[in-house]
Amino acid sequence: MWTIEDYKWRIQNGRKFYYITENDKIISFVWHSPSGEVLKTWDENDSPVYDTPSYKSKNKTILMNVGDNDSYSYNTWIKRKYRGFGRHMNLRSFREMEYLGKDSIMNDVEIWNKGTVIHCIKHLQENIIDLLDS
Repeated sequence: MWTIEDYKWRIQNGRKFYYITENDKIISFVWHSPSGEVLKTWDENDSPVYDTPSYKSKNKTILMNVGDNDSYSYNTWIKRKYRGFGRHMNLRSFREMEYLGKDSIMNDVEIWNKGTVIHCIKHLQENIIDLLDS
């Protein structure tokens, strides 16, 4: 997903890393780009790769930009045994983006991630936008 060098690059470029621990182990994390910009490419399985300079893609890298007043969220992960139990990483990090004055947050989720897509529609009452169709 990303290396320690990618982590350092992300932090140096203003990205924010949020995580939850239990017994000194990370059980959930998410990345935010408060500037609204993220470098995005796709791997050999057509899965997205975000802000990862160490990854050399054969595909074109594009700059995703949702605007200065918005945050771009990506690489959200929660350990399987904690899914569905209210330990939702995004809620905590969304509050921080609100504190930073962001109007909205675009959370990049792959369409195969049905659980998250259904959660967004059902509980967050958000719209699902397929940027590839745009």
